[in-house]
Order: sequence, then C-alpha cells, then structure tokens
Amino acid sequence: MRIIAGIYKGRIVPSPKGLDVRPTLDRTKETLFNIINFNLPNAVVLDLFAGTGQLGFEALSRGAEKVAFCDVDKRCTQNISQFASLLKANCTVHNQTYDAFLATTNQKFDVVFIDPPYQSGVYENVLEKLCFNKLLNEDALVICECAREHVLPDSVQLLKKYSSREIGTVRFEFYKLVEE
Repeated sequence: MRIIAGIYKGRIVPSPKGLDVRPTLDRTKETLFNIINFNLPNAVVLDLFAGTGQLGFEALSRGAEKVAFCDVDKRCTQNISQFASLLKANCTVHNQTYDAFLATTNQKFDVVFIDPPYQSGVYENVLEKLCFNKLLNEDALVICECAREHVLPDSVQLLKKYSSREIGTVRFEFYKLVEE
C-alpha cells in the first residue's frame, strides 16, 4: 500500500505483521481521492476504523490540515503512530472503540472515512453518533466504504446520501449534512 499523490507520494504505508485488515486497493483509493480531492485542502479529517491508516495518510499527503486516526487494535494504532512520527504528520492517534472516541472527542471534522469490517453492521450507528454528538462541520463530507452489495440508507439523522460509487468489489456511499 502506497501513498498515491501529494507530498508523501510513493511512500509505503506499513502494516503490522499478522494483522487481518482489508486495505483499500490502490486503484480503488485513487478513484476515491479523485472524487473528493477538492474537499481535502485544509480539512480536518477522521479516519475511523483506521487499520493501517492509509486513507488518513493519503488525505494528509493531499493537503488535509490534520487527521484523527481511531482504531480499536493496539497494533494498528502503534503502527500509525510510528509512521506519523516518521512523516512528522499533523495527526492524533486514538486506540479506542469508535463508540468511546465519538462520545469523548470535541473535534469537529470536515471529512470522515468510515471503513469498518464489512459485516460489522455499525454503519448507521456511526452516522447517528456523528450527528448526535455534533462532530461535523457545516459542509462536512462523510464517506462509507462497504461491500458492493451492501447498500446503506438514503438518510440517517441529519445526513443525506448524495452519491454512491461502485469500484470493483467496493461501494462508497457519500453523505452530507442537510439543514434541520
């Protein structure tokens, strides 16, 4: 897994040995970032269920101001911390459940990546908590990565799906806030 574009282009994002993660393929990631590229400059980004952190690091490379990485697996967060130190990246790394992080953070986000294990069934819960805890800036973009056959709801709380893209075996669902 490598960073595709930006200031860290070509850098290999390390993955802990024996870690059972499903990284986003380079071709899929490139298509995703071509879609959201204009949302990234100076953005505050959340990479939830971060795994190796490759989505957050790609966002940093392409101009995001700061990234918060969150994953429950300590090996993942240690790996992300080490790579972030190497890059001298502006980020925070949180080794906690998504519930705990979303309940305790006071940060507001411009871009949120939600990429849990596909069969976890937590997508709607995460979207609800982002709204309930008021963690999204006004023009925030929320991106859910799921299996191609998994279609998420058209709206959850104040979030409305405005686009879907299928890339290979993956589906990306894009959400924006709607006014109350």
